[in-house]
Amino acid sequence: MSPETERFKQTLRSHAERKTSAIALWGDHQKVDYATLYAEVVYRQQRLRDEQVKVIALALDNGVEAMLWDLAALFEGLTCLTLPPFFSPAQRAHCLEQSQAERVIAEPALDDELQAAGYEKNGEFWRRTFSGPNRMPEGTAKLTFTSGTTGTPKGVCLSAESLLTVARELNQASKPADPQHHLALLP
Repeated sequence: MSPETERFKQTLRSHAERKTSAIALWGDHQKVDYATLYAEVVYRQQRLRDEQVKVIALALDNGVEAMLWDLAALFEGLTCLTLPPFFSPAQRAHCLEQSQAERVIAEPALDDELQAAGYEKNGEFWRRTFSGPNRMPEGTAKLTFTSGTTGTPKGVCLSAESLLTVARELNQASKPADPQHHLALLP
């Protein structure tokens, strides 16, 4: 685990111990306090560890569940591919194939699509085996794809170190305003 990732995990653990019942995540249908957030991330981290995979894809609506799985993948050192809901089935299939995502956690609406792409449902995961060498560059924590308006989607690999450094710097820059909440706005 990179020093930046370890620092972030320690911060969450500290919040779970000191701000036990303070709201950490607030979604459309769910609120999660820091103690629950940390416990849920650790639980999901163990679930991912049990799967013994390198790449996990999340095809979930933006919200609490997606965040919990994303954090678990980060702390487990996996590559996490997020599949936007506005991608076409062909774009999602391309991303899954390029990333060699061995496990997918998806909304039920994608069941037929994942089955057509060669995945089999087993519990909370869709599973598929890929042969050949891992295509992910070492240290890739997040894989995101462009929408591919000029052709097939193109992948961008990001390290945990770079993602968390930017997040830490944004946190530092906002400290003078002493924000109590952050609102994530997505297209």
